[in-house]
Amino acid sequence: MKAPDYLALKFLSGKGRGLLFSWLTYMAILGVAISVAACLVIQACISGLNQDVREKVLSFSSHVVWTLQPGAAFDPSTWDQLAGDSEVSGIMHYVEGEAIIRGEEEDQIEGVRVRGIDPRWGIPRFSLEVLFNEGEDWKTMAGSEQDSPAIVLGTELIGDLGLVSFMRDPVDLLYPLGEVGPTGDLEPNIRSFHLGGRFHSGYPEYDMKFALVDLESAKRLLGDAATEQIGVYLRDPFRATAFAERHKGIAGVKAVKTWEQLNRNLFHVLKMERTGMGLVLALMILLASFNILSLLIMLVFQRRRDFGVLKALGMSARETGKLLYRAGLWIGISGGGLGVLLGLGIMYLLTKYPIHLPEPYNIDRLPVVWNPWMIALTAAIAVGMSLVATWFPAWQSRRLNAVESLRRE
Repeated sequence: MKAPDYLALKFLSGKGRGLLFSWLTYMAILGVAISVAACLVIQACISGLNQDVREKVLSFSSHVVWTLQPGAAFDPSTWDQLAGDSEVSGIMHYVEGEAIIRGEEEDQIEGVRVRGIDPRWGIPRFSLEVLFNEGEDWKTMAGSEQDSPAIVLGTELIGDLGLVSFMRDPVDLLYPLGEVGPTGDLEPNIRSFHLGGRFHSGYPEYDMKFALVDLESAKRLLGDAATEQIGVYLRDPFRATAFAERHKGIAGVKAVKTWEQLNRNLFHVLKMERTGMGLVLALMILLASFNILSLLIMLVFQRRRDFGVLKALGMSARETGKLLYRAGLWIGISGGGLGVLLGLGIMYLLTKYPIHLPEPYNIDRLPVVWNPWMIALTAAIAVGMSLVATWFPAWQSRRLNAVESLRRE
């Protein structure tokens, strides 16, 4: 061990001057360790929650959506163009619009977003599981002359309406802005369905707001308000922007949006939450560095004689300042290393023995995501703030006069 490191550790040990500095050193290290561990664990949980939300969004949303211009028909050549791309894992042709769903009772009314799906051009590749009633699937949703069309709803919407999936309960979809009736009044479009299945995404925005029907039923219900769309699923959803840019020349398209753009507000809120929590956790580490600052200030005053002796033996003011920097560095490394080990241990326990969350959270257990970059960044911030905290004590030690320090002792 080099002499400066030995002297720095000697000053922090407090030997020969009671246990005061030893305990203060331990408390400073412990403060940094707890702050780093808390930062790692909370960031891991926040990242896990963000990832869970992103997976739920991707489980239902198309990765890239082309919205056709009003009156434009779906061109089969478009399907050939998109399907020929090696990044595509599936394509879906559908229409969307707003409507009102009504159960058997008059008070069972909810606003929904109707999605009419055309299975001839690709069955939806939802990551979530869609459970149809016996004898029904995507290709039989249109119904027949003897049977009404089928509708698939989220489990939360089914419960809210008081329906039973396997009982094929009847429901109606109403579009308020329908056609002009014989009396000249605007009459709503009403279409009757039976409950043919259910889905559960774990995301209330989908489970409470979406109704899946066949394409022709949606067109008859929504009329000119039906927005015709082409949804593409990619093998790598994070390449959606590049894929949309590569295929932006499709004819008859009004707008192109990726799954990130469609859920911009949601992801913006999550980003703000993650940034705010990161700042709070960084302040925790900053607060812990004040322990280092107070410790080293006391060390300078209590060790004036030692600094005077070192200067009398020829050590320069710059070298005495470096002793304080080394002392702060040792505290930062020790506290940061201990905090990383403690944080990883807690994260491992949360992974092996997860905390189960109550039902309102729409997630069964607290997710934990291990991020090596975040671990390294947190440790680096802890060491960096420890070094910043040593600046003032180091400046004080450089200003000490050897003669005055020895005379006072």
